[in-house]
Amino acid sequence: MNHPAPLLDVRDLSVTIQTPMGPLSAVRGIDLTLQAGETLCIVGESGSGKSMTSLALMGLLPPRARARAGHIRFGADALDPDAPGQIERLRGDRIAMIFQEPMTALNPTLTLGEQLVEGLLHHDPSRTRAAATARAVELLSACGVADPERRLTQYPHQLSGGLRQRVMIAMALMTKPDLLIADEPTTALDRTISLQILALLKDLQKRFDLGLILVTHDFDVVREVADHICVVYAGEIVETGTRDQVLNNPAHPYTRALLSCVPTSHASADGRLGFLPGVVPSLIGPDEGCQFRDRCALAHAGCAREAPWQEAGTGHRIRCTLAVDDIATLYRAPVPPAAKAYQPDQNPAQPALEVRGVIQRYTLRKGLFGKKGQLTALRGIDLSVNKGEVLGLVGESGSGKSTLARAMLGIERPAEGAVLINGQPISSVQRTRRARLVQPVLQDPYSSLNPRRTVEDTIRLPLDIHGIGTVEERRREVRRMMDLCGLPTRTAGSFPSQMSGGQRQRVAIASALVLRPEILICDEPTSALDVSVQAQILNLLKDLRAEFNLTLVMISHDLGVIRAMSDRVAVMYFGRIVEVGTGRDLFEHPQHPYTELLLGGVAKVGGQGAKVTGTSPNPLAPPQGCSFSGRCPRAVDRCQADDPLLAGTARHAVACHVPA
Repeated sequence: MNHPAPLLDVRDLSVTIQTPMGPLSAVRGIDLTLQAGETLCIVGESGSGKSMTSLALMGLLPPRARARAGHIRFGADALDPDAPGQIERLRGDRIAMIFQEPMTALNPTLTLGEQLVEGLLHHDPSRTRAAATARAVELLSACGVADPERRLTQYPHQLSGGLRQRVMIAMALMTKPDLLIADEPTTALDRTISLQILALLKDLQKRFDLGLILVTHDFDVVREVADHICVVYAGEIVETGTRDQVLNNPAHPYTRALLSCVPTSHASADGRLGFLPGVVPSLIGPDEGCQFRDRCALAHAGCAREAPWQEAGTGHRIRCTLAVDDIATLYRAPVPPAAKAYQPDQNPAQPALEVRGVIQRYTLRKGLFGKKGQLTALRGIDLSVNKGEVLGLVGESGSGKSTLARAMLGIERPAEGAVLINGQPISSVQRTRRARLVQPVLQDPYSSLNPRRTVEDTIRLPLDIHGIGTVEERRREVRRMMDLCGLPTRTAGSFPSQMSGGQRQRVAIASALVLRPEILICDEPTSALDVSVQAQILNLLKDLRAEFNLTLVMISHDLGVIRAMSDRVAVMYFGRIVEVGTGRDLFEHPQHPYTELLLGGVAKVGGQGAKVTGTSPNPLAPPQGCSFSGRCPRAVDRCQADDPLLAGTARHAVACHVPA
């Protein structure tokens, strides 16, 4: 039987970067094969070479990097990765890419409309600007962007992280490419939009035989869309196979350890997540032997030799010195370090953070002399977080979560209502004192870090400002925080531009924790982290909570993270809290139809059940009555006229006329 020629065939791809400490082997002998219409997922920890592999295929390597390959064939074209001109003629037309951080990939000086149409007009000069604009509107709408015509006139800074990512996805699809390389395309997206985007990509694959290479650390995404999986560690593939083979029957010790770190919606807030000790090696210098041996529970003397390939099943291969059967018999997941159990204060519950009737409005103007409009981002928020409590906050992008976080931090003063810390209005707390009470961990680490400060300088800065400790004590505290947050000592002198997205997020977390604040507002704190470091960070937050009675507000679209961390969970939709309850009650017995949608029981890409449909209403033209009624399968006439109030008990309350 003749098999069709692959869309992409890569053999022995290597990338070497010249550094002051010597050559760094970022990618080492990787082989990839992709058929048209297939999805290949590349997974692994931050620093394993996933993104560098995709950049090599796109001809976008940094100046000091050099790529070599036995061969790269794209369809009928033979490509030399060290000859950028060959790839440039395909890039943006037949091969497109979705980058990990949309804020750095989008031009801040151009409107979204200009950026969306320029690539299409460049590759297809015969197309009119009006036709290109119409396609941009079509794709923005398909990617879940409400009011796409208005969005075309906006700039990147006027959009949330999730909206910017959707624009990047639409931009990559403008030319109808044959191959799409997506580097963490759903990192900033909530679950419902993530499912819509993945469903969109799968639909495009069916219609156009689109090949998709997906670089991700999100195993939920991998489980939804992958046909084949390559597990990458320290620049080389250690396991490859079909989705079911790798996820359901992992054979390599590294793959097994990674999967043990994944939080699930069945996790418990008082339990520990999986554990993978150590970090990815530096890849500078000799690379003999298995690179995973220093972290592997099954390491032995033979691991110092190069690991051979062996079959774990039909089309399922691993690279390991141990036999597959021996691994299955001997492997035990590493046990996370024991932690001090959290003991609530014996005194009656005391609110550490209170939000009372907060309303936040913004005045928007279309153009310099255009008509003004008013956007209400928060519509009467009442919320209380007790000392030592972990409150999870979930909702789609644009629901008001980040706006509420800024109000809690005192960055923005509400139009109405008040935010109190320890019973005192946050607006009356001196700024230096406020920094010792409450600290943020923001979603976009690149924009929150000073590009001119090294890792060590960034983490030490809060200690310098507050005059805490001697110079030597500060240095030791910085190194301790780096170790706790999974930052190798070698990165102390690195700048943000020299680090991966996951490493930058670790720096932001270490900088926020170094002052030991009473309250931590975490806005997607682990969205850029691979699962092993995510587990380390979440376990660290659990430890800090137990030791210092730390109060946490955890904002995330990852429901496994929310379930693993939260005592209570609040669900936001269109600027309001529509349901709040204990973690167990809300996950096991959701009452609001929007909460049911978020929990994902009604939506699977390519699976059974109803598909996620619709988006949040236009905030400049809010509907009368319940804002979710247009998407709600249980809506009745009353929902169109009356906006329900939050009602119930302290354990579980819901704002719905027809609760479950």
